[in-house]
Amino acid sequence: DLHAYADGKADAALASAKSYADTKDGENLTAAKTYADTKDAENLSAAKTYSDGKDAETLGSAKGYADLAVNTSAASLKAYTNAKIGDTGRKVVKKSYSGNVYSVTVPENEGVLSFTVTDLSAPNSLTGANYTVTFADLITESGNIPINQTDFTIHLTDTGTPVKTIDISNIDCAYVITSVTYYEKQTAAEYADTKAAAAEENAKAYGKQTFAGALKGEKLGGIVRLDDVSALDRRLDTVVSSKNIIPFPYAGGMSKTVNGVTFTVSDDGSITVNGTATSDAMIVLANNLYLEKGSYMLSGMPQIELSGKNNGGALFLFEKSNEKFHLDYSAGAIVNIEQSGYVVANIKIYAGASVENVVVKPMLECGTSSTAYTKHVSDLSGVSLKKFGKNLFHCYGISANTIEKPGAYCSLSNKYNTTIDKKALSSASDVLTVTQSAHPSETQKFSYTNGYFCIGLSNLLEGQAYTLSFDFTATDDPFSMMLNFTDSSVYVLLNGSTIAYWKRVYKNRYSVSFTYTKRTDYPLRRYIEFRLYGMSGTFSAFQLEPLSTASAYVPWSAPTTYTVGADGAVQNLSANEDVTTLATDNEGTVLKTKYSRDLNAAFTEIQNAIIALGGSF
Repeated sequence: DLHAYADGKADAALASAKSYADTKDGENLTAAKTYADTKDAENLSAAKTYSDGKDAETLGSAKGYADLAVNTSAASLKAYTNAKIGDTGRKVVKKSYSGNVYSVTVPENEGVLSFTVTDLSAPNSLTGANYTVTFADLITESGNIPINQTDFTIHLTDTGTPVKTIDISNIDCAYVITSVTYYEKQTAAEYADTKAAAAEENAKAYGKQTFAGALKGEKLGGIVRLDDVSALDRRLDTVVSSKNIIPFPYAGGMSKTVNGVTFTVSDDGSITVNGTATSDAMIVLANNLYLEKGSYMLSGMPQIELSGKNNGGALFLFEKSNEKFHLDYSAGAIVNIEQSGYVVANIKIYAGASVENVVVKPMLECGTSSTAYTKHVSDLSGVSLKKFGKNLFHCYGISANTIEKPGAYCSLSNKYNTTIDKKALSSASDVLTVTQSAHPSETQKFSYTNGYFCIGLSNLLEGQAYTLSFDFTATDDPFSMMLNFTDSSVYVLLNGSTIAYWKRVYKNRYSVSFTYTKRTDYPLRRYIEFRLYGMSGTFSAFQLEPLSTASAYVPWSAPTTYTVGADGAVQNLSANEDVTTLATDNEGTVLKTKYSRDLNAAFTEIQNAIIALGGSF
């Protein structure tokens, strides 16, 4: 390092720049090159000359070494470290005085921070004093010192300009100067030490900020997928909580009329608003809601116009500790809580706004994106958590007709000449055989009357992205004398809308990605509909994943169910050997899981971060 290098050069050259400066120059250490130029008569090898002669061995002088080693064009170590770290190269010095000192000449300095005075007659003094600070470039700064002050400090503006003198004019008041605190230029050794310490501290701070949690994982959501859990510690610290943080019933009651506006609260937590506000009208949702430091999403306010603007009403969140407001006018609002504390939530309709059957669905949730509205879940005793592997496929029934809800009757045939060979899949190795005959009244293959069937999936979560994949093999085409699948098709529908289809199918693996949205008229339906349009075949190897693309097939198995405690904690939960997927059976809840990450996964993340910053391995 620089010190070791300098020490070595000092021994070799009889007196290095540092040694010479320490013993000869004191506070005004000259640089190695300056020393060599000015002290050559003493027959000491100048640092520059020595460095030039030994350049191949030593990589040059301190300046040259820094330039080459760190690939910088800085003219000196000071310039380089200033550019990289931004330090000023100054140190703080305090000089004390005793006795009747009314005026001081400040030692050579880089600017004065403050000076301290005391009234020797206090508390008997009846007058204050004036002071004057004269800078090296004749600029002056003056001010007043109050009466009866002991050890009173006057803080000056740090302009970086040297100060020559400090004077107290009213000496009759018995004020004296007791100390002056100023900046002094660092010696080369001090400067290097400061830079090294600052660089080390910056590196530590960056490391702590960026990589402190590298081996600790945490995930939050209605469905949590874990594929980086450490094989040495598979414990999952999991807590289930309400997705909507705003408590229900609301603090403002179930219904009220305020300033011409009526707020009617429904059992699902939504609020219907009617009337014209004679002045601001408000209903309080929560009076004393505690939020931890973090990011939240506030949503649920529809657009309300007032005087041609979309600001006739808002969903409010007010932080009590710093009196900060967060508002959702209709687009949602990200709420960054910088300090844990209590908040107030309310709905306000502004004076002059008219509303008719406007429905507000107030929602506050963790994270920075909004999800489908759900009412606050206060009682977690009836909630359970299911642990799946990679494959979430959990079929509650197969039917040739619509399955209205889990547990509803499943049919093996329908009036459109569709027959299925089973109403459920008992294991991942099961194959579903679908036989389709052409409907007597149909001559066109692509017709609804040529049959369909449904597969019920019990764990579809509102607003969640999924990918369903499966194997299909065609076995018969009743519209063709031969097994000719030129026009054969498989269509997949969700809630009556086609989300994927494939033509000219015969034998292949297919996948379809979708975001599940329940039907408002049939909210309990959770199934995928298949239409073969007159073609028979077999389905197998189903896989459902909470991802946007399909991955390699892994056989599904029945999930393990865990009880959620009254406090939301899930006991004795551990990860699978490969992929673990956790989900609750209540759409109004989310789960947060903390775990130990796999070392290789964590290291890969760190490596990628370092490369992104310009480093290499």
